[in-house]
Amino acid sequence: MTRVIRAELFKLRTTSTWWVFALATVVSTAIMLAVDIVNARSLLQPFAQYVATRTHDHGTNVPADFLAHLKDDWTAGHDVVTQAATIYTSG
Repeated sequence: MTRVIRAELFKLRTTSTWWVFALATVVSTAIMLAVDIVNARSLLQPFAQYVATRTHDHGTNVPADFLAHLKDDWTAGHDVVTQAATIYTSG
């Protein structure tokens, strides 16, 4: 077992592109974290603000089926525990 670990460490030291994969991992994790934070901020607003954001302040002209869809999305995501789990596991 120690030979395998030693071989993997040797491979990491001698391969010149390991840093590209590490950088790609860090960048993609940062991007997903930002997306999850923006999404959580949107879903944790009060419903009236959520509708105003999604409909660009055309609140009186929103069809009932679209409003029901927004209510379902908001209800599913308007949980602090769910949003915290999504943010902390975004990587």
